Amino acid sequence: MNGPDGKPIHAELTLRGTTLMLGPESNAMGKRSAKSLGASPASLFIYVENVDMVVDKATKLGATSQGPVMDMFWGDRCGTVYLLDLLKWHFSKLFEIAK
Repeated sequence: MNGPDGKPIHAELTLRGTTLMLGPESNAMGKRSAKSLGASPASLFIYVENVDMVVDKATKLGATSQGPVMDMFWGDRCGTVYLLDLLKWHFSKLFEIAK
């Protein structure tokens, strides 16, 4: 959604029936970005059906990949990207329960 000045107020991301609202820094509204703070106090960890496809698409749309998508020792296949001024998003697919 754009404001009266044409700049984005927020974007909506709907995942499995839940909507997240993500917005840019706004001094007028008291919102600071991770970039202004030097780091983000939070990250998102989202299970998806195809981690490789999601990370590839995110990087093609401007995200920065933290490294290759990898199979992890706990049984997930994971990839991490940075979006929206250093917000860290982890995408994962559970393949097997770690023993």
